[in-house]
Amino acid sequence: MEIGAFGRVTWFDDAYQLQNSPGFGGRLGIFLLRNLEIEGQYSYIPTHSTDSVTAAFDESVPVQTGRGYLQYNINFRPMALILGAGAAYSGYGGYYDTIPGHTDGVSPSFLVGLRFGVGGVLQGRIDGTYDYVLDPAEYTGPPDNTSNWGLQAGLSLVFPKEKPKDTDKDGVIDKLDACPNTPLGTKVDDKGCPIPLDDDKDGVVNDRDQCPNTPAGETVNAVGCSASQLDDDRDGVNNALDKCPNTPAGTKVNAQGCPEDDDKDGVPNSADKCPNTPAGEKVDAMGCSDCQRDSDGDGVMDCKDRCPSTNPGNKVDASGCRIIFEEIGGTFIIKGSSFVSGSSKLGKQAKISLTDAAIKINTILPSLPPDYKIWVQGHTDSTGSVKLNEKLSQARAESVKAYLITQGVPADRLEAKGYASTRPIADNKTKAGREANRRVSMYGGPTELENPGQ
Repeated sequence: MEIGAFGRVTWFDDAYQLQNSPGFGGRLGIFLLRNLEIEGQYSYIPTHSTDSVTAAFDESVPVQTGRGYLQYNINFRPMALILGAGAAYSGYGGYYDTIPGHTDGVSPSFLVGLRFGVGGVLQGRIDGTYDYVLDPAEYTGPPDNTSNWGLQAGLSLVFPKEKPKDTDKDGVIDKLDACPNTPLGTKVDDKGCPIPLDDDKDGVVNDRDQCPNTPAGETVNAVGCSASQLDDDRDGVNNALDKCPNTPAGTKVNAQGCPEDDDKDGVPNSADKCPNTPAGEKVDAMGCSDCQRDSDGDGVMDCKDRCPSTNPGNKVDASGCRIIFEEIGGTFIIKGSSFVSGSSKLGKQAKISLTDAAIKINTILPSLPPDYKIWVQGHTDSTGSVKLNEKLSQARAESVKAYLITQGVPADRLEAKGYASTRPIADNKTKAGREANRRVSMYGGPTELENPGQ
């Protein structure tokens, strides 16, 4: 509510032939809303006629006006601008009452003012008014529309409506507050209940946000964590960068979250039994290539092992295959004295020895690659003619081959050749040397050797 008094000066339209005079008045207003007010005003202006033509000059003409406005207050602290529109009713007394046909009139009225605080409920006001008077009564001429202007200044007592209680001072009055005991400073919704905070603006409130500092724009899961904050396999590399998201616990990883693999063979260091595999070699589940693995434990790597299933303990050659005559160094020697002198006919003792040799050959040969053969080589000393020695050495080699075939050794796995005296193993100048050179040697392998067993 507003109650006030003011002094006023009115500037009358010339048609009224009235002095522009000061006066006084009062106002009563009621605020419908915080800034919207209905106000009624009354003013009294004790003016005089300025009609110098008639005897009415200087006659007293008291003017009483009532105005009603709908006013809107626009705050510009510490002042407020007042804009009002309404109507005015002016009553002209004294001399004007004697004018035949004179009537008082209602006119549209407008107000522009300023309101400012003085202290407490006391406020000052300065207002300008404008009354647009429709068809006033004139005593000297035809009716016409006129304008009256006014300026008024005064004081008002403004008694604001008692504010509804807001006990917890959250901005929502108690009767509408569904959460009446909200802690001071807490942001609330229109029901007075705390608005769940979401400091990182990821859509997950702080109370449920397990990653409260999510960078702006990143998509999060139900607990407020983005891929750049999660590390599901706990390898120290977040999901957004982790190329191997299911790394077993405890595994050392690189910057991409994948198990370290120093030799780049596709098997992580933790499982790699061969950590220095050369580039490009295929490896097994343990990270070993054929050239690093010796499956049968024979000392020959798989990439070179032509017999990869050799039984433990067997001696093998450089190809990883079993040596047939391993117990005698790999070469079976039939001395020349085992033949009938000057012939290729086997003696009794030679046949006994070859029978034992055939048993060993037939036991081992099936496990060897198809290109493995039994090489039978005939040799003589340097005495006698070359032609005779060639014939004798070839005949003795063929004789041994033929006997082995009778003992079940496959013919296609036997090769017999005579070399005469071209491959001595001792000095032909001595009797012992010549005796050593007269021999038939026999060994197994994929290729023929010059002097096997030497």
